[in-house]
Amino acid sequence: MSDAPALSSGQDITHTHSWNTTVDIDDVSYAGIAGCCNTALGQSGTFPVKGETDSSSANIPYLQLLTCVNQEDSLEAALPAESVLFNVVGCPGNWSANLAIAGRFVVALPKLGVPGAAFGGDSLPAKYTGPAGSHTHTYQTSFSTTDCEVGLISGCCADGYAKDGSYSISGITETGFVNLPYLTIPACQATI
Repeated sequence: MSDAPALSSGQDITHTHSWNTTVDIDDVSYAGIAGCCNTALGQSGTFPVKGETDSSSANIPYLQLLTCVNQEDSLEAALPAESVLFNVVGCPGNWSANLAIAGRFVVALPKLGVPGAAFGGDSLPAKYTGPAGSHTHTYQTSFSTTDCEVGLISGCCADGYAKDGSYSISGITETGFVNLPYLTIPACQATI
């Protein structure tokens, strides 16, 4: 069982990602700039850039169920063969564990969804209690520097200044967690 707080009715689950990269600002040299007065110029070199994404919906359809506990094998009626029974103690009578869905989240079928559709990451490992829904995203963006209009010729002697131009950064975000609350119990299916 996870330590994530229970969801309120219809709650949307949101999350963010941090990202961290560097940007290389090209170098330009100026003749006669060394010394006084040109203090508004940027430096060239490699600089760290980091941030955090806006909060985004996990967009996972889920079904909220009433959780009941019964320790007796009291199934009087025959259920369809496709039925799945969740039992915290184990599978009763002529029911056996369905390993095809072991470690998976049972989610509500979205509008126009196909029954039995599989999506998402790997199953949770046995006895896992950590946060659920770990994932990353790729990102890419660009920016342009602005000219400060130094009234000197380019060339030799004073270097290390940022060159006016366009730059891009890209990478992979740090791992984020949707942190769905979950309870790990056997999923049992009727033995045919």
